[in-house]
Amino acid sequence: MNTKNIFIQAFSLIVLLLSGCEKENITKDERFLKVDVSSSITFLAKDNVAQQIEVVTNLEQWNVVSDKAWCQVLKTEKGFTVTAADNMLLETQNATITISGDGVSPILLSVMQAAKSAGTKYAFDVPDFSESNVYKVLAGTNCIAEVVREYLYLENQLDVQVVTVYLTDKNGVADLSKGFVTQITQKGSLDNSKLVGGSITFDKKKNAISLFTNGNQESQNSISIDIEKSSINFANAGELVNTAKLQPDRVVDIEGNTYPIAKIGTQYWMAENLKTTKYNDGHSIMHAPEASQWNKAADNRAGAYCVPMNNPDNKKVYGLLYNAYAMGYTRDMEDLQNDKLSPKGWKIPSGWKLQIDAIYVGTPLAPESDMDRLMRYLQGSKENGASPKMRNPKSWRPKIVSDPPYGNNLSLFSAAGSGFRSYDLRGNYNDGDFVDFQHIEGWWCSTIPLPKEEGLVHYQVDAASIWGTNVDLDPTYQDKGLGLSIRCLRK
Repeated sequence: MNTKNIFIQAFSLIVLLLSGCEKENITKDERFLKVDVSSSITFLAKDNVAQQIEVVTNLEQWNVVSDKAWCQVLKTEKGFTVTAADNMLLETQNATITISGDGVSPILLSVMQAAKSAGTKYAFDVPDFSESNVYKVLAGTNCIAEVVREYLYLENQLDVQVVTVYLTDKNGVADLSKGFVTQITQKGSLDNSKLVGGSITFDKKKNAISLFTNGNQESQNSISIDIEKSSINFANAGELVNTAKLQPDRVVDIEGNTYPIAKIGTQYWMAENLKTTKYNDGHSIMHAPEASQWNKAADNRAGAYCVPMNNPDNKKVYGLLYNAYAMGYTRDMEDLQNDKLSPKGWKIPSGWKLQIDAIYVGTPLAPESDMDRLMRYLQGSKENGASPKMRNPKSWRPKIVSDPPYGNNLSLFSAAGSGFRSYDLRGNYNDGDFVDFQHIEGWWCSTIPLPKEEGLVHYQVDAASIWGTNVDLDPTYQDKGLGLSIRCLRK
């Protein structure tokens, strides 16, 4: 064996005494050998030279053998030489060297060879997204990438749900300037099958796709990331890589309820309605199941919540309904300044700040509001508007049998159809009634809709809703005593 070619610089062989023999017997047994066994013996492969162990013995006959082919031993005049083949495994190798002689018990030495390093390359398999639509890719405890199931929309060019991988910075924040598309999970109205293996670039200011390139590859499940080269690609069979771990990225509220996340453009939304019965300072929110309790809370401008239809089984799918006072609003507050419900790192989204008597009531005074950015990304043409892409059709029910399907949930927002609880709706409903369960869903915003001089600023708040078979988000304003759902947005 040519030992100069087998050892690789910076690999180590650690030789230590095992339980086959006690230390004191070795040091006292002058007939056999002298080895310092007070500590582990460490050998470094320097300059590709084989390592030698000196064994002093007065025995005429002694022998040394290794139990693994990769670890070879050769007797010399003073002892023996240990050589090892290159470790091509991503795990430590172990071998046992046995030294034996006439009239003495065998001595066992353990040889451990460090694992082969894959450098900065990591690989992982695409998750099933059962716990969230966003997963963190971890190298040890460090987040190196984000794998996302998301909806890509660019008018007349992209309309498809895909799996995308983005590299992250040292703080775990995804770099959305170049995403690598690995799979198509749901087709929209366009044929985007050639997108696999291509790239996506988002403009964060506009919450829009600014550039995409087709890849024209087949969908694959194994992904490779090279941190040093800042590259993402499909993994090659037999490629030497480290194994990355996947961790679902979820929202956790003050009670410990967890929520999946949906990435929509550059926004990260909770993919379920809020369920907490406590404010984010730990204090309990008033539970108002009865109509009289609900109306009294609104009359007193006190925060309150209820379960849709007062059925506890509905909480899991539809979340809870809250009046606006539960968010932290007061009678005189123009905008929400003290968010009392959002989990840490999240917020109540801003709305449109609507005008009365406008030609289109949704004309925004604040075009960069969170809801406006969401609708602009999803809406497109009237036929392919926002609402169908937001509704989870499994939890909606048509009012008329002949109604078309309520949506495809391409955006993964998963609007459930929680309905609302009435309060002061100008005689249309009794206060405290549950209305349009499984037919409509609305969410509170963090903005007051009107200027002070309109006279409504004290008791009405921006809200967004979708219902029935409509295709757009409906911007509106509602009394603070109304019961609506809440969706939080990552700050």
